[in-house]
Amino acid sequence: MRKYPVPAAHPIKHFQTAIFATVSRRRRQALGKRDYAILLLLVTYGLRACEVANLKLDDVDWKRERLMVSERKAGHNTAYPLSSAVGEAIIDYLKHGRPQI
Repeated sequence: MRKYPVPAAHPIKHFQTAIFATVSRRRRQALGKRDYAILLLLVTYGLRACEVANLKLDDVDWKRERLMVSERKAGHNTAYPLSSAVGEAIIDYLKHGRPQI
Protein backbone atom coordinates (compact mmCIF):
# COMPACT_ATOMS: atom_id res chain seq x y z
CA MET A 1 0.00 0.00 0.00
CA ARG A 2 1.37 3.39 -0.96
CA LYS A 3 1.61 5.92 1.84
CA TYR A 4 0.85 9.54 1.15
CA PRO A 5 1.94 12.36 3.41
CA VAL A 6 -0.76 14.11 5.39
CA PRO A 7 -1.39 17.51 3.82
CA ALA A 8 -0.18 20.38 5.93
CA ALA A 9 -2.84 22.63 7.37
CA HIS A 10 -2.71 26.31 6.70
CA PRO A 11 -2.53 28.58 9.71
CA ILE A 12 -5.86 30.17 10.60
CA LYS A 13 -4.25 33.56 10.04
CA HIS A 14 -4.14 32.84 6.28
CA PHE A 15 -7.87 32.13 6.21
CA GLN A 16 -8.72 35.18 8.29
CA THR A 17 -6.70 37.41 5.99
CA ALA A 18 -8.38 35.98 2.89
CA ILE A 19 -11.86 36.20 4.39
CA PHE A 20 -11.58 39.76 5.58
CA ALA A 21 -9.84 40.98 2.43
CA THR A 22 -12.52 39.44 0.23
CA VAL A 23 -15.55 40.35 2.27
CA SER A 24 -14.59 43.70 3.77
CA ARG A 25 -14.97 45.45 0.42
CA ARG A 26 -18.46 44.02 -0.06
CA ARG A 27 -19.86 44.18 3.48
CA ARG A 28 -21.81 47.32 2.68
CA GLN A 29 -23.80 45.35 0.10
CA ALA A 30 -26.49 42.75 0.88
CA LEU A 31 -24.56 39.83 -0.61
CA GLY A 32 -21.42 40.86 1.24
CA LYS A 33 -23.31 40.80 4.55
CA ARG A 34 -24.66 37.33 3.74
CA ASP A 35 -21.26 36.03 2.64
CA TYR A 36 -19.59 37.40 5.76
CA ALA A 37 -22.10 35.65 8.04
CA ILE A 38 -21.66 32.39 6.12
CA LEU A 39 -17.87 32.55 6.24
CA LEU A 40 -17.91 33.26 9.96
CA LEU A 41 -20.14 30.22 10.52
CA LEU A 42 -17.78 28.05 8.48
CA VAL A 43 -14.61 29.27 10.16
CA THR A 44 -15.84 29.76 13.73
CA TYR A 45 -17.61 26.43 14.14
CA GLY A 46 -16.00 24.31 11.45
CA LEU A 47 -19.37 23.66 9.87
CA ARG A 48 -19.71 22.05 6.48
CA ALA A 49 -21.39 23.99 3.68
CA CYS A 50 -24.48 21.76 3.79
CA GLU A 51 -24.84 22.41 7.54
CA VAL A 52 -24.75 26.16 7.00
CA ALA A 53 -27.19 25.88 4.09
CA ASN A 54 -29.64 23.93 6.27
CA LEU A 55 -29.64 26.43 9.16
CA LYS A 56 -32.97 28.04 9.99
CA LEU A 57 -33.72 31.13 12.07
CA ASP A 58 -35.14 28.83 14.75
CA ASP A 59 -31.68 27.23 15.07
CA VAL A 60 -30.41 30.40 16.74
CA ASP A 61 -31.46 30.67 20.38
CA TRP A 62 -30.82 34.36 21.04
CA LYS A 63 -31.85 34.22 24.70
CA ARG A 64 -29.49 31.36 25.58
CA GLU A 65 -26.89 32.49 23.03
CA ARG A 66 -26.76 29.08 21.38
CA LEU A 67 -26.56 27.82 17.81
CA MET A 68 -28.15 24.44 17.16
CA VAL A 69 -26.80 22.46 14.22
CA SER A 70 -29.06 19.57 13.25
CA GLU A 71 -27.96 16.11 12.24
CA ARG A 72 -24.21 16.36 12.15
CA LYS A 73 -22.08 13.51 10.80
CA ALA A 74 -22.78 11.30 13.80
CA GLY A 75 -26.50 11.77 13.28
CA HIS A 76 -27.26 13.95 16.28
CA ASN A 77 -27.77 17.64 17.01
CA THR A 78 -24.97 19.81 18.33
CA ALA A 79 -25.36 23.03 20.31
CA TYR A 80 -22.63 25.65 20.09
CA PRO A 81 -22.25 28.83 22.09
CA LEU A 82 -23.20 31.70 19.81
CA SER A 83 -20.14 33.91 19.40
CA SER A 84 -20.79 37.63 19.46
CA ALA A 85 -19.12 38.08 16.05
CA VAL A 86 -21.34 35.45 14.42
CA GLY A 87 -24.47 36.78 16.13
CA GLU A 88 -23.72 40.34 15.03
CA ALA A 89 -23.05 39.23 11.45
CA ILE A 90 -26.36 37.34 11.32
CA ILE A 91 -28.25 40.31 12.76
CA ASP A 92 -26.58 42.71 10.31
CA TYR A 93 -27.60 40.52 7.40
CA LEU A 94 -31.16 40.06 8.67
CA LYS A 95 -31.69 43.78 9.29
CA HIS A 96 -29.78 45.31 6.39
CA GLY A 97 -29.10 42.66 3.75
CA ARG A 98 -31.84 40.07 3.61
CA PRO A 99 -34.41 40.58 0.85
CA GLN A 100 -37.81 41.65 2.17
CA ILE A 101 -40.57 39.12 1.53
